[in-house]
Amino acid sequence: MKRYLSKIPLPEAITILTKTFPQPDQREFIPAEEANGRVLASPVYAQATIPAARLASMDGIAVRCQETFEARDQNPILLMNVISISTGQVVPTGYDAVIASEEIGFAGDDRYEIRRPARMGQNIREPGEEVKAGRLILHPGHRIEPSDLGALITYGIREVEARSLVVGLIPTGDELVQGDQEPKPGQVRESNTAVIAASLVQAGITAVRYPITPDEPDLIRNVISIAAQSCDLVLISAGSSGGSRDHTREVIEELGSILFHGVAMRPGKTILCGNVESTPVIGLPGQPMASLTAWREIVIPLLRSWEFDLQQIHESSAVTAEPIPSDGGIDEFIPVSIVRILGEDYVFPRPRGAAGQMQAVRSNAVLHIPAVKEGYREGATVTVRLTRQHRDEQGILIAGISDTLTDLLQATFISHTYHLIIRPLSAIGAAAALCKGMCHGIFISGSATGKDSDISRLLQSGCRDQVRSMPVGCRGGELIMLLFRDTPPVLGEISPLIDFLSSETWRKVVGLPEQGCTVEPLTSEPGNEYSEQTTGHTQRIRS
Repeated sequence: MKRYLSKIPLPEAITILTKTFPQPDQREFIPAEEANGRVLASPVYAQATIPAARLASMDGIAVRCQETFEARDQNPILLMNVISISTGQVVPTGYDAVIASEEIGFAGDDRYEIRRPARMGQNIREPGEEVKAGRLILHPGHRIEPSDLGALITYGIREVEARSLVVGLIPTGDELVQGDQEPKPGQVRESNTAVIAASLVQAGITAVRYPITPDEPDLIRNVISIAAQSCDLVLISAGSSGGSRDHTREVIEELGSILFHGVAMRPGKTILCGNVESTPVIGLPGQPMASLTAWREIVIPLLRSWEFDLQQIHESSAVTAEPIPSDGGIDEFIPVSIVRILGEDYVFPRPRGAAGQMQAVRSNAVLHIPAVKEGYREGATVTVRLTRQHRDEQGILIAGISDTLTDLLQATFISHTYHLIIRPLSAIGAAAALCKGMCHGIFISGSATGKDSDISRLLQSGCRDQVRSMPVGCRGGELIMLLFRDTPPVLGEISPLIDFLSSETWRKVVGLPEQGCTVEPLTSEPGNEYSEQTTGHTQRIRS
């Protein structure tokens, strides 16, 4: 078995790429109306003066200022030598102000009453007030946004010179089938190149997805050779490891040279980079999370060095809800969820691994643990990179059971303010999180909440607040319960979920009787009335 023996540091890999491959100088002229998302290669100058003439900016009458000087509230005057005018119309020569309609009174016989003088240029847009022909509009390197298109068209710009970059995407593997095909046992749908292509297109880069190539050296050699001649960058999905069916390295060595194979990062350590006819050819791991991480941490920095802006970095600070260990000596990237609980942002790690894609779906940020650290302790303040353009400011985090019932709840609980997040944990782990205030509530089987159960004892001894419970649904004939702390701050945030679980809509979905959908105390504490900090249905529930 072939091995990649030397894993270079992540910063070194990025430096090798950016220094070996300077920015390609490819450009093309495209119609301005089709330029959305493209990166400008040259400056754009206005081709027209806007406005081209003196225009009224209000509906009203065009006047000569000198004829209005004596107008006062106590001394209104009547004007006759005026012209009625609408917004956007050319102001006739000889008139130097426009009085808005709401400031005039009609006195009949084409006479208008005014009570204050007009000032020179009042409500008039002068020629070139917005822009003059020849002025710079957009600079090179600017990425065209939809709001830019209106200005380009208005200012007489018919076409722009944009940077042109073509990235070839080559999926390899005998086990792969197209996304619209039904896989047989041992086969998987090819999705890695679809993810990368979507990001490229958003950045104004042309993505060329080649057909799936089997694990045959001759076939791989042929498609890489073709792509290296016609593309500015070639990305190969899978085949970068050292297995018997991984041929990417040997083919690149035959066609060119290897710059590095193996990077001290997790996931994504098997990434390799070669040079084929002065074109960077990068072999990405086949596992989805490893591929996504290698793309984000190595390929995107290369594209940014070419002044293509992909996935702008937005960072946020939060507190770790549990210890997050890591091996020293590697850069590790962990999918996490940031959830705001009682005004504090907490980081909850998602399951690690190179294969699964649910981590990317369920997470909203990435935590980078540098090679010089061995992780973070619980309660550490860390900086995370958001992976979604806008993260939910307020989440309702429920720990414990995660199955088709909770999937159904996430699919049907709709709130404009709150986002429901399910964190899979064992019953004991979920109860401990509830005691520590690291979640809003927990989902747990009814049998685990008996009076003498370990869970009840843990909650009674470890939770400072009274804990209440209510049924959520059934699984295998057993009730699933929601447990939560009975305190005003918690109730203020979890009440939308309690209201929904108490609603007729949810009861009908899961088949719960109305009389069974009540909130009950699980642990003892002075006072027996459910907090009135909640809203809607929950205000009426008594213990």
